[in-house]
Amino acid sequence: MAVAELQEMDTTQEEPELLMRQYKETGSLELRNQLVMHYSYIAKTVAVKMSSIRTKVQFLSGGNQQKAIVSRWLLKDLDVLVFIEPTRGVDVGAKAEIYALISSLACAGLAIVITSSEIGEILGMSDRILVLNNGRVSREFARGEADQRALLSAALVDGDAPQGGGADET
Repeated sequence: MAVAELQEMDTTQEEPELLMRQYKETGSLELRNQLVMHYSYIAKTVAVKMSSIRTKVQFLSGGNQQKAIVSRWLLKDLDVLVFIEPTRGVDVGAKAEIYALISSLACAGLAIVITSSEIGEILGMSDRILVLNNGRVSREFARGEADQRALLSAALVDGDAPQGGGADET
């Protein structure tokens, strides 16, 4: 993946959002071509599979929708990316591609924050894990310190573990 190439892109080029606004106002063919070239490059960099640059995101597969969204983020000069349930609803192959994309973004120097209900995803993708309970950090783990049992235990501290029983409890 050529994520590092994104950092070498011509930074003097105008922001795509400004180009889009100018294109809508003027209809300039030159601005349109710049936009198509820019968006095509970004989509290719994150390996979005689509039949055309004009394909609407809603018609892409779940994994390609996720990658298309990330490609939009990469059009901005961001230091931190927040992924909320990044692989929910995507197939196993798309998950692997999304994980590879997230890893390459981290290697390129971006800070990545992932929130996920999938413990395996958290264990596999994280250098540091913060477990929340009632809106507060209940435990912090470094890579390799955590396992499924430790994460569940940290999530259920302070007596929040489900209590057995039924109607006869008072």
